[in-house]
Amino acid sequence: MPYEGRNGVYLGVQSNVSDVAFALTTATDTTLRIPVRLIGMPTDRDRDIYFSVMPDGEISDTPIEGEDWIAPKTVILPAGEVETSIDIKLIRSERVKRHDLSLSLILHPGPELETPVPWSYGSAYSGDSINLLRHTIRFSDRWVKLPGFNEYFLGPWSEKKNRLICSLAGLTLADFKEKMPPTKAKALGILLDQYLKRMKAEGHTVYEDATEPPNRQVEMVSGKGIYY
Repeated sequence: MPYEGRNGVYLGVQSNVSDVAFALTTATDTTLRIPVRLIGMPTDRDRDIYFSVMPDGEISDTPIEGEDWIAPKTVILPAGEVETSIDIKLIRSERVKRHDLSLSLILHPGPELETPVPWSYGSAYSGDSINLLRHTIRFSDRWVKLPGFNEYFLGPWSEKKNRLICSLAGLTLADFKEKMPPTKAKALGILLDQYLKRMKAEGHTVYEDATEPPNRQVEMVSGKGIYY
């Protein structure tokens, strides 16, 4: 092997991208741990890991260090150990609530630890190549349609409607990660339908955020499976 007899490190990741969805939690921040693994033998002294974290700015906005993310200034591979981690704190900032953000973690060679293995070529089945020196971290607070949102009872999905249902029923987006039993989905549909009808009767019709040309507002509705 080309790296035989060399001391080095690589990122112990299983894919090229880590996605963090704040919408699935109530946490204000989270720490993503990226493993760094040793090639060669452990020693009786600490060794420095050389790395950098760079904002990508390739999605919709550029994340700002200290406001949207915090990375350690130094990371060591402790004496006698074969693995450590680079822990990056991601913050649920106002920018994260408005944009999809992206960072790149890059591993660099140092005086004692090289970076001799740039790629893993995956299994014979997947054939996927994994970059072991550069990893992308994507994080956002966007709401997306999940399997538990049953449009037959709840009507066409929108973030505004999903947030409203959560507010009415005391749920979070995480409650929609798995398919719901039809009885539960129907109960949510009835709850939504009753609220929408009450608001309309009071002269406060609820509309979707999106509009159809020519600037016609779209009234929010429950699903066609709701009748009682």
